[in-house]
Amino acid sequence: MNNPEHDIYRSLRLNRIIVLASIIASVIISVSALIYSRSVFTYNMNHALALSADGEIIPLEFVERSNVIGIQMKQHLANWYGSYYTFDQNNMKEQRAKGLYLISGEDGQKLEAFYTGNGWYNDITRRSLKQTTTIVPGSIEITGVKEPYQFKCSLIIEVHPLTRPDLKEQFRMNAVGSMTLVNANWPLNSQGLIIHNYRETAWVKIVEK
Repeated sequence: MNNPEHDIYRSLRLNRIIVLASIIASVIISVSALIYSRSVFTYNMNHALALSADGEIIPLEFVERSNVIGIQMKQHLANWYGSYYTFDQNNMKEQRAKGLYLISGEDGQKLEAFYTGNGWYNDITRRSLKQTTTIVPGSIEITGVKEPYQFKCSLIIEVHPLTRPDLKEQFRMNAVGSMTLVNANWPLNSQGLIIHNYRETAWVKIVEK
């Protein structure tokens, strides 16, 4: 006849082994999930969605963020100069407001104070002027492998009366600054970048020969 006490202890040992195995398996699964989640998070932080190199809109693919940050910065500069420096007497306030979303508050205030103080905005209104901008091709230089990324660029600024585009004046402006990443805010800041330490280093009038 079987010994009941022996059967009970054997069942308890078996149950203990099953419980321990379940706990160990749960710990392994939890740790693996944490490691996987962290790796996915790190991958997404260092990568960004971009169009494939062959120009197809679909599918999108993940590419190294370092490969696209330069493209983002160039587009951010295009948005910056295309808003804050591009206006006429009718849309000047709106364009400047758009531009101020793309630059730090301190740098934006300095620019506003400078151009208000030298009377440039008054001249635009009083003389019914239009100001347009073109980034000099190949002039954007980007340096740095981490934030803040540094940049230099040159801009052609053209000013003429609204009704007389033939009476134009052109200037070449050089500027430097840095950029850091922020949360994108479409359409106010589609690239998710902010300009810091912005300085206009030179304004030179272009004389046609």
